[in-house]
Formats: sequence, C-alpha cells, structure tokens
Amino acid sequence: MNKRLHSFIKMVLLMVLLHTGLEMRSQTPFVLESPQPMTVCDGNNASFSTIATNAIGYQWQVNDGMGFLPITDGGIYSGSTSSILYVLSPPTYLTGNAYRCVITGMTGNATTTAAILTVRPATFFYYNPSSTAVCDGDTVHFGIDVYNATSHEWQVNKGQAYESIIFGPDPSGGYYAANGYDLIIYDATSAMSGYTYRCIATGSCSQAITSQEATLTVSANVTYYEDWDGDGYGNVSVTTTSCTGAPGGFVANSSDCDDNNPTVYPGAVEICGDGIDNNCDGNDEACPIVYHPQRTTTICLGENATLWITAQSGFTYQWQLFNGLGYDNIDNGVLYSGTDTAALTIINPSEEISGQAYRCAISGIEDETPFTFYTDPGILNVRGEMIMMAQPQSYEACRQEEVRFYSYATSGANFQWQVNDGSGFINLENGNAPSGGSYTGVDTWEMYVNNLTLDMTGYTYRCIISNGCFPEVTSDAAVLSILQTEENIVYYEDYDGDGYGNPDTAFAYCYLFEDMEGYVLNGDDCNDDDPSVYPGSGTQEICGDGIDNDCDGEIDEDCEFCPTTSVWDGIDWFPTAPSIESKVVFMADYTSTDMLLACSIEVMDNVTVTMASGHTLAVWTKVEVHPLGQLIFHNNASLIQHPEITVNENIGNITYHKDSNELYNLDYTLWSSPTSGNQSLKNFSTGTLDASFLVYNTALNAYSNYLSQSGIFGGNPNTVGFTPGKGYLVRMPAGLPAGSTTVFNAVFEGTPNNGDISIPLSIQGGRFNAVGNPYPSPINISEFIDANEEQMDNGTLYFWRKTNLAPTATYVTVTNMGSAAIDLPTASSELFTGSPYDWVIQPGQGFLFKASTTATELSFNNAMRRPSSVGPFFRPAVTTMDNTTNELSRLWLDISNSGTSFGQTVIGYSANTTNGLDFGWDGRLYSDSDLSVYTKSDDTKLAIQARAAFTAIDAVPLSYKANNGGTLTLKLSNHDGLFAGDQQVYLKDNVFNSYHDLKAGDYTFSTEAGTFENRFEVVYQNVALGNDNPVFDANNVVIYKDGNTLKIDAGKVTMKQVDLFDIRGRLLYSAPNVNSTNFAMSDLMVAQQVLIVQITGEDNTRTSKKIIY
Repeated sequence: MNKRLHSFIKMVLLMVLLHTGLEMRSQTPFVLESPQPMTVCDGNNASFSTIATNAIGYQWQVNDGMGFLPITDGGIYSGSTSSILYVLSPPTYLTGNAYRCVITGMTGNATTTAAILTVRPATFFYYNPSSTAVCDGDTVHFGIDVYNATSHEWQVNKGQAYESIIFGPDPSGGYYAANGYDLIIYDATSAMSGYTYRCIATGSCSQAITSQEATLTVSANVTYYEDWDGDGYGNVSVTTTSCTGAPGGFVANSSDCDDNNPTVYPGAVEICGDGIDNNCDGNDEACPIVYHPQRTTTICLGENATLWITAQSGFTYQWQLFNGLGYDNIDNGVLYSGTDTAALTIINPSEEISGQAYRCAISGIEDETPFTFYTDPGILNVRGEMIMMAQPQSYEACRQEEVRFYSYATSGANFQWQVNDGSGFINLENGNAPSGGSYTGVDTWEMYVNNLTLDMTGYTYRCIISNGCFPEVTSDAAVLSILQTEENIVYYEDYDGDGYGNPDTAFAYCYLFEDMEGYVLNGDDCNDDDPSVYPGSGTQEICGDGIDNDCDGEIDEDCEFCPTTSVWDGIDWFPTAPSIESKVVFMADYTSTDMLLACSIEVMDNVTVTMASGHTLAVWTKVEVHPLGQLIFHNNASLIQHPEITVNENIGNITYHKDSNELYNLDYTLWSSPTSGNQSLKNFSTGTLDASFLVYNTALNAYSNYLSQSGIFGGNPNTVGFTPGKGYLVRMPAGLPAGSTTVFNAVFEGTPNNGDISIPLSIQGGRFNAVGNPYPSPINISEFIDANEEQMDNGTLYFWRKTNLAPTATYVTVTNMGSAAIDLPTASSELFTGSPYDWVIQPGQGFLFKASTTATELSFNNAMRRPSSVGPFFRPAVTTMDNTTNELSRLWLDISNSGTSFGQTVIGYSANTTNGLDFGWDGRLYSDSDLSVYTKSDDTKLAIQARAAFTAIDAVPLSYKANNGGTLTLKLSNHDGLFAGDQQVYLKDNVFNSYHDLKAGDYTFSTEAGTFENRFEVVYQNVALGNDNPVFDANNVVIYKDGNTLKIDAGKVTMKQVDLFDIRGRLLYSAPNVNSTNFAMSDLMVAQQVLIVQITGEDNTRTSKKIIY
C-alpha cells in the first residue's frame, strides 16, 4: 500500500467525521490495520505497512529475540519512520524476526501488533555425487545433499543422452532405489559400467539446478576369505570380494575352523584334550565335563574363602593364580590349602589380595590321549573395614544448573544418599522428590540433583556407605545454596572502563552482584577498546579521525573533507605542515621521514615522492599521480586509505617494492599484486622461465602453467596481467647461484588498489583457492577471516613456505588461535607466536584457503588494512597486543627426526572456543611432508586445535605420521598464557604407560613407519607418579626395520633374551644375555617374509610380535 493510498484513507476518515458532526476531542492514534506476516525468497525485498488515524509520526521496531528495539534507516532498512517499512534483500538469518510500529499522535501513542518475517533460502547442493568403481553385484551409493529443495530427480546417461531414472529393475541389470536425496543401485552389473548420473533439484525460490556428473565403473568380482593366522586356510565368516585379485591376508580356501591359530587347519594333527579341534573335523577328543568355579566369591575380612569345581573322577588338579601376564601354580601353605584338589581354600585372605583371579588346571587321560584343561577364572573379593576417602562438598548453584555430590570409601560396596530438608535426614530415591528437585544415582558413589527450586536453599545431603561386613560409615553433610532470587541479569564487559559495555560480550547470570569489576549493565558501547568513544551527548565527534566517537552510527558527521591545502616546495611545507585535513600537493621531490597523514595526495609531473621502508602514507580520500610523476614505496612501506571507502578513485601509477624471503635458485613465492594496470607477469619477473608462472587449478587440486590445459587464464605470462586478490606462484629468476639463498626484490607498477575488492571462487575439486592481499598495505588476518565466514570452509589460511626438495610440508597453517610452522626453528621463529589478533598479511603475499560448498566470491575491504610492519611475509603488526588480554593459552609441539624432517602442531585454550570444530580457530591439517604431528576433533585432523577454557583434567590425543621408521623427538618448542606459569605439561606414552614432563626436556622415542593416533596424549596431571611397575606385552614393544637391521625398544622393561622365528616356528636367530631395554639384530640373512620376534624379560615373562621384514 503506497503513501498516496494512506493519505486518501486519512482524508476519507476525516470527511466522515465532519459529515456526521462528531467533535474530534481525542488526537490519540487508532490502528486500523497492523502489519501482516511476510514470506519472501532470499534476495527479494520485504515490506510491512500500517494504517492509523490521528498519526503524526511512525517508528518501526524489530525483535530479533532480545526484545523490541527501534530501527534506523541504513543497510537493509528503509522507511523506518514512515507508515511502510522496507526490508531490502533480507538474509535468511532474519527469519523469525518480529516487526511492529509505534504510532505517535498529539495526545498519545498506539502500537500495532507484530508481524513475523520468513526468508526462504535459495536451493543449492551442499555436496555432489562422486564417481565410483565397484565390483559386479555391489551396491552403489551416489550421495548428495541439497539445501531447500522441494523436489529432485535422478537421471542416467547410458551413452546417448540423459534420461529420467525409474525406480525398480533396470533393463541393463541392477535395481534403482532412493534413500532420501541419495540414489542407491543394488546388484550393479558390468553392463552398467560407464554410465553417468546426475541429479536435478528444484526449490521454492529458484529454478532447477543440476549436480555434477558421477561415473559408475563396474568390474567382475571374486570372494576371498580372511587368513589371519597365515596357514593358507581362510575364515568362512570373514569374507571380502575383489575384482583385482586376493587382498593381502585373504585366500580363496574357506575351510579353516580357527583362523587365530596357525596350527589349526584341515588335515592338521589332532591334539586330544587341548580343547581345540585341531584338524577341523568337528570333534575335540578327550574333553572332560567340568563345572567351573563361581565367577565371583565375596567374603568378609577374617573369613576363609573356598573356590571349587566339579569334574569327572580320575583327574588331577592344580590351582593357579593370575600374575598380570599369565597364570602361576600355587602350593599348599600358610595362605592356601587344597591346591591339588577340586576345592581351593584361601586361608584368612587380606584386603591386599582382593580382586585376584584363580583357575584350575585339570589333567587326565581320555581315549588313551593325555590332556590338560583350564577352567574359567574365579575372582576373590575381600571386604574390610571402610575408611572414608572423599567427602561431598557444599554448592552454590543457579536454578538452571546441575549439581553433583560424590563420596566413597575403601571397601565400600553399597551407597544410599540422604537429604535433610529441615525435618531430618531421609533416604532418597531416583526421580522427582516431594520436597523438590529430581535425583539420579542415589544408590551410587555420585549423585546428581536437577530441577532446583528456591525452596531447596539450605538442604543438606550425606551418603551412607556399607559393605555387609563392617559397620556402615556416614559422610559429612554438604549444604546446597540456590543463588537465584530474581530473573537472570545481563552483564557486558566494559574493557575500556568508560561505563558502557561491549554488546558482543553479553552473558546472563542468576544473581545481581553489587560490584562486578570490569562489567556493567549497559551494552551500548560501539568501541570498547577506546575510553573516549561511548554513546551520549557528552561525547564530541572529532573530524577526520575516521571514528564514530559518539556511537550514533555516523562517522565524522558534519565534517568538511580536505578543508586545507599543504604544498611541499622542496624545502618546507606551505603554508603549514600537512594533517589529516590537508590536500597535500608535491611540487618537488620528497623522501619520507616518518608516517605522513593527508586528506588527499597529488604528485605533480617530474616529481618523485619516496616512502622509505617501514613508513606509512595514510590518506583520507584519494591518491593522484600525474603521468610524469612518481610515487615510490620501498619494501615494507604502506599506503592506507579511509576504511569506509568502497570505490577506488586513485589516479595514476605507483611503484611498489617488496622483498621475498631468502630463497634458493629453484624456489617459488606465492605473490599477489597491490596494483592494477598493464604490468604483465613476465614484466614482473623477467628472469623467470615462462613455464614457471603458475596459478592454482581448484578442479585439479594442482598448480598449472600456461602450457597446462587450464593455462594461466588462457594466455602466456608475457600478455597476462595480475588480477587483484588472485595468488600467483612464481619461481625465482633462472641462473641464480646454486646452494646459496637470494632475496628477490619484486617491483609492482600500476594504480594502487583501494576500496572493496572481490574475486570469484571455485568450489570444484578440493575447493582450495589461491588468493592474496590486493592492497599496498598489510591486512589484518582476523578481520579478513571474520568478513568471509560464509565463503570459507573452516577459516584456515595456508601460507606457502616450501623450500625446494625439502622434506617438510608446503604450507604454514594459520588461524585465530595461532600458526603451525613447517620447518625447523630459526632465528625468526618467534614471529609466529604472540597475539594472532594483530597478525597481518603483507603486501604482495598470496595464500591458500578452502572455500565453503556454497562460496561465490571472496571480499576484501579497507577496514582490513593496517600500517606498515617489518618483515618479508606473514608478520605481526607493529602494535602487538598483550596476549593475556585475549585469554589464550597455547602449546607449540614439534616433531623431528635426526635429519631435516619436521612437523608442528598447536593446542590452544580459550574461553571463546569449544572442544568441537570452531570456525576461524581450528586449523585443518594440510601436510604433504614425510613427517607430521597433529590432533583430531570429530575425526578431523588438525594442525591447530582450539579447545574450551582450560581444565587440568583435560587430555588431548596426539597423533603422528612417519613415512620412515626410526628415532623421533617430540619437543615443547613454545608456550604462553597459563602455561608460562607453573602449569605442567606431560606427554603420556600409552605404549609404555609412562609420563614425560615436556617442560623439563624433549621426548625421544622409537617408532615403526606408519600413522599412529593412539600412542600419545598431552595431559596436565601425572597420575603415574609413584608407579614403577611397567607393563610388558606386545603393545608396549616397538620393533622397526632400519636397512637390514631390526631394532627393538622395550621401553622400561629390561630384555633378557630375543629370539626370531619364521611363520612355521623355525628358529632363525637367538640372542641370549641381552640385558638392555634396546636391542638391534644386524645383517639378517632372511628373505622378505612375516617373522615372529619373541622377547623374554628379566623376570622370564615372554611376549611375541609379528613383523613384516
């Protein structure tokens, strides 16, 4: 409804009142029509309107879940003070917003009812079907995920054209079915090989869209059976099909009856009485009928215990005790009687042997064949006098919280929690209680209380613990206090102390504190880092500073641009030195001595203006360089312009110098140009061979030169120029001295880039795109990531730092949490730590990132730009923030070998992150080196892991990949935050069940080649202190091949003897009197095969491990 119609309705109403002779006594508005709910498609406009009598003003309001707030024109809103509110291209996250209008009259106000906005999103594919190769008869699954589709259809191309798929049998064989959006093909046949498939999806707000094609390849298959024990006979219950031959560990014969024992197979000699069907004939001769001892026998301290069995007569008995690795025979004596009978008596056992396991070995002869049979184990439990070990603690809690009480005692078996609500202690039951609250675990050592009420303040809880043998014990009483006395209070952090808080730091609590230092109840500050910026009439707008000083949404309002002029004549400034309000005109040559501020810059013909290294030229509006003038920026100098500028109005060319890192002859640098114009790639580096200019081909996940199919944007580097924001991989000029490093001085020429810049993104292949800083100034990494959240898959940046032929990874990984290096520490290592909020991407710097599945274009803007900083590439800004203000606590962990192979991972803690995947904080691993270290979250490998606020009980599994076995070192190379204090950092080795203090020194260990994700953990408490009893089994022994030498590392266990057998049990090598935790078998004269290494410890315990030599 337009404004003319509104005016007409008002006129008609007024005429009706006059015609009927009514006196207009009241001028209070009356709402005739409230706004109606609105549903629009993503990208379309929405509007809300109202009609009222006696209206002299309108104010529209919006409720986004935090209450109704007034709307001001700007951004997506227009008409906020009229009868019609326009919402321009509302994004989908505005769905659910409520809009209403407050109408002002002469004698009062009226408010309309609220209307809800719904924004329907566009339709797109989250992911596309992938080509697949299967065997004949397999089930094929083509998966897609399409967003906001109202219908979809699968199609197949059998060689001519695409046709719709009809679910059910297909004439070519196979059976088509659907599972949600996905296409399922059952019993695929070789006739279907080469078919291509695609999906057509339609949404309520868009035309039909087509997925990528997926090709099906089908080959004939054969069934194979797992042969785990290597005896040539497979397990019929464990099969696999393959169309490429038998996989490793599988055979065509399926008649094995025990694939865990290489002595059991069809035709093997039967050993009667061993409980095994050795020859797989279905019979186990001479196996006695035995009734096993009861699983658990529980007695009180001071009583005797009896374990008994029942078996056929004529057998002999020998009771045995489990020693942790195996069973030992026991004899009659002070502790035992009946050790050679069917009933074992344990005489007056102590609590120390509680939990021990016993079994009986039964021997005899059946069918003239001797045998030995072992019963199942029986466990002895001894209940002693109880001693309280943990008392419940009192709690102060909000009503929304869950409260946990716990208590336990030695020999405690039964638990009963009680509550005293003022009338005495009574037993609790699980579930809701009449006196308030709900309870779980009331009969265990830990109890949880939920659904708290204010009436429960002062309730006390205790636990009664018993074991049926000794008097019960009662814990101390713990008091529950409920803090909440009113609705939740919202607090805001007031970092700058100006009395106004940051609205983005809001949090609610159930209690009103009289003095909460650093927090206020007002969240209207627009810059909580500057105490001179806050809302209210007491703040004065400062012209030219680019800041909204009074938080009214406008910057430098009522300020005149470039009100003064300052001219450089070669000797001095006329009439005065320049300021941010000055139009600066250079009539003579000039070299900077520090930062230069100007409203605008003009360089006249035949004049050279030079900005020295490290200096910044800060310009409010535009830069103009006459055709014969020169504006030169030396390495690390910068040009920054007003953050609100969106359009590049710069005129003329500048020359920008940028030094590379120190590189070898054949090394590359990932560049991005800060200028636009006619400079070609070849003119940029004339000494680089034409084929050594590359761009990243996202579809192929590889770099391409002009000879590749994709070309360099379809042309030769002699004719192709730089595209702003694009990354180019350029090799060092040919002919540089081999074996020594050189710094390449890059020179960019053209109009300086300025304002909003965007580049299209590709979501093909792995979705990695090579981009770069498009400005002649550094840009802030954190602001860049935040501005492109919807375009980035995870907010991780990858910076090229590869040295040619080095065994390290290609890219440095960077997020808001930190950076993970790729090479051995150098003198510049400290530049990759500190506060990431101040890190910058240097001018000329290119980098990689992974686009989201819905990405369209990457954006850069002037608000990201920063003044000059010192360094070649990827450096922090000059004004580095104190990390303690960011509450980051981080660990840098390095892995290396005796050569130059190296990897690094970062673990960081923050109150702003979680233990899941956090955008812009967790950095996904992107490593092509032969050695890497990483952590995981939700099965995602991470070079950088951001975790929730630190707790000392946290444990982080640490994984590593080593292409070669040998000796590696893990090192805590850097740490900050709370780790810079007394907090310890331990590396837990799960192979040896050992803990190593990483702050005290590096950890060196032996490893086989492969990927290991369960060996190490980073922990912060040493729970193994005082435990000097190492576990000796195959899992705790590391064996790896080094040339023709087999090396063994038994951790803390001293080896007495090492024997080497082939798979048939023949002894190939024996080494007695080893007496060491490490051993090497050199110059073994054996063919490549599966070997068994048997190790005997100094206490004569044995373990064995299979290896492939």
